[in-house]
Amino acid sequence: MISINAPAVGAILLIAAVLTGWYSRRLHRRQSVITKTSTTDIGQLSENPVVEVQAEVVDGETFASPIGDTECVLSVWEIDEYDDTGWETSVSGIDARPFILDDGTGQTRVDIEDHVKAKSNAEWEINWRGLDIDRMLSVGVSIDDIYCVFDEFSVEHSVSSDCELPPQIAAFESADPDIPERSESTIKLGEMDLETKGKRRYFEETITPGQEIYLLCEATATGETTHPAGPDDIVLKPRQGDELTIISDQTETDLIADFNQYRWGYAAAGIMAFIGLITFIPS
Repeated sequence: MISINAPAVGAILLIAAVLTGWYSRRLHRRQSVITKTSTTDIGQLSENPVVEVQAEVVDGETFASPIGDTECVLSVWEIDEYDDTGWETSVSGIDARPFILDDGTGQTRVDIEDHVKAKSNAEWEINWRGLDIDRMLSVGVSIDDIYCVFDEFSVEHSVSSDCELPPQIAAFESADPDIPERSESTIKLGEMDLETKGKRRYFEETITPGQEIYLLCEATATGETTHPAGPDDIVLKPRQGDELTIISDQTETDLIADFNQYRWGYAAAGIMAFIGLITFIPS
């Protein structure tokens, strides 16, 4: 008969409550910044540390996305690798070129630039024994306080341990020093020891010309303008410091509905904390 260690169960529930509460607080923060920021017509833009626009990508410096080879102005990608505990995020990134948005009232330039987050500096990635909460509950990537969220964020390629990488992905990995090499392992086949590479899967989503996007960012005056800056003098960039930037192919209404999961998260955290406390503390 299996004996149950009540304090140990209580401790696990308390840890789960803390993680769930923390993640729910992050969703709450994202929803709050959206609901508190009014959508601005591009024709009315001026310098502001936080602006929200919903507009169509009408032009830009396109490039071939690193995973799916899609002609785009922005690619969000993630590489997961399999180890003994399951799938873990190895590295994620944003590749971007300047592009133009038009909402019918005017046009403005967006400059997101490139961002990469390797596993070693993923400070807020919840990934416990292969359980990636971010991947389970979200369809996007958060890098340097830039949150890219999509209607879908699916696997573009999956590579088993005995397969070579597709040429485009191999070139991409070899060209980017932030992407770690596939881990190696040794398996025994009869009298021979075989070296194999780790299994990997590659996620990617892109933003392309003709696509309508949601953008919460900072409106900054270009260097050539005099103040006060008008719409023609503005470039949209990621917000400074630890302030949240959001890029999405969803509407504001859809984003708010998705982030509303935080209410259920708070409730679940409260229940787990209550049960954990009464289980952990001896009667």
